[in-house]
Amino acid sequence: MALACKVCDFENADGARFCSACGAALTVKKDGDALLGTTIAGKFRVEKLLGNGAMGRVYQATHVALDRGVAIKVMHDHLARSGEFATRFVREARAASKLDHPNSIRVLDFGRTDPSEGQLLYLVMELFVGSDLYGLLREEGPIDVARGARVVTQVLSALEDAHAIDLVHRDIKPENVLVGLRPDGSEIAKLCDFGIAKVAREEGPKLSQAGNMIGTPLYMSPEAAMGRDTDARSDLYSVAVVLYEVACGSRPFDAPSPLEVARLQVEEAPQPPSLRAPERRIPPALERVILKGLAKRPADRWATAREMREAIEAAILARPAGSQSEPGATRPCRACKAPVGVGRDSARRAARRRTRCRRPRSRPSARRRSRGSRASCPTGCSATCGARAPRPAPSGAR
Repeated sequence: MALACKVCDFENADGARFCSACGAALTVKKDGDALLGTTIAGKFRVEKLLGNGAMGRVYQATHVALDRGVAIKVMHDHLARSGEFATRFVREARAASKLDHPNSIRVLDFGRTDPSEGQLLYLVMELFVGSDLYGLLREEGPIDVARGARVVTQVLSALEDAHAIDLVHRDIKPENVLVGLRPDGSEIAKLCDFGIAKVAREEGPKLSQAGNMIGTPLYMSPEAAMGRDTDARSDLYSVAVVLYEVACGSRPFDAPSPLEVARLQVEEAPQPPSLRAPERRIPPALERVILKGLAKRPADRWATAREMREAIEAAILARPAGSQSEPGATRPCRACKAPVGVGRDSARRAARRRTRCRRPRSRPSARRRSRGSRASCPTGCSATCGARAPRPAPSGAR
């Protein structure tokens, strides 16, 4: 498809970066993007702009030979012009291409185009239908705590695989977590942009001159904010910030300037989630997982992604129904399947009210009453359902 020059309106050949008539850079096409409709590296036909970030633009494209949809990320020109950046980019892209995990966006190809195409630096990934977690939170507001925890455990599952080959993400944030649906309708999360932030951060001052900050301080670990070496535990800190956000509906640290946010990450202790958002009824065990993940010293955090994932699952995902640790838990009625409260709160209320099953029967013996009463089905059915309420504590020694 021909590209029209904005200066002289000359129709240039597909893939041209500069106008053949006047020499102007072809940065804008008639529909707004110079790459739309072009073919990158002779293989990928660019069809739609999906997003634009600090490091580059992401497009929906088609692999011409395979007739297969892909996503292609084209690095910004000021990054691609750096020879050091290009070398590191290829190194990290090659490492990321080794990942083959259901919760990681797979890297399919990468490279640099010929000078005739502008020497574009690009990364080709699997095309994933869904939205990022950032957009999901903006669109739906605070999501269910258990749902958010399920998303985070999938992110940690992807990190287990990456950390096993010494690949650290270094830029975990809601924008890099994609959420969609499996064929069976269940929700799946995928982590993208492995290793790319590391390459950008190593460029240091060259990036700041262009006015871009790689790796937002809102999710940055204290050691990363101080410019120190980072490892897998830095990723786990960022995951804890994301978990805090989905649990509370807000981030642990926020401020008008990036430098102030970085200072808070280094110096200030986070407010416990139960105090930040008491209406969310965040389980105490999950709060402990979050606060341990947000420890300032890496040695005080979770040691591995697997350890943190299992702790989250134990806290909120794998609790047995009706667990005494879950306020307001329920158990299905044996007859009509209606939910009957059996958690701590409902059990205590039942003990206070001396609630008995409504099924007609003889009056319980004094010994039976002393052991506590049974919760009644809220639908009024005649079945005995629910768990036995705990025995009231003695009022004093007799």
